[in-house]
Amino acid sequence: MPYRFFIDSTVEANIQHILHEQLEKAIQELSEGIRETPEQAFTVRASG
Repeated sequence: MPYRFFIDSTVEANIQHILHEQLEKAIQELSEGIRETPEQAFTVRASG
């Protein structure tokens, strides 16, 4: 997933934005996994 840094933001702010996006995506995937197949929701899988 490509990320775009905002010119008017600091490097720290840009990294925090990226981390926030990744956490939101992880939460969404876990939430969907729990609804679909609770027994497999927490299995380790490669990102990609």
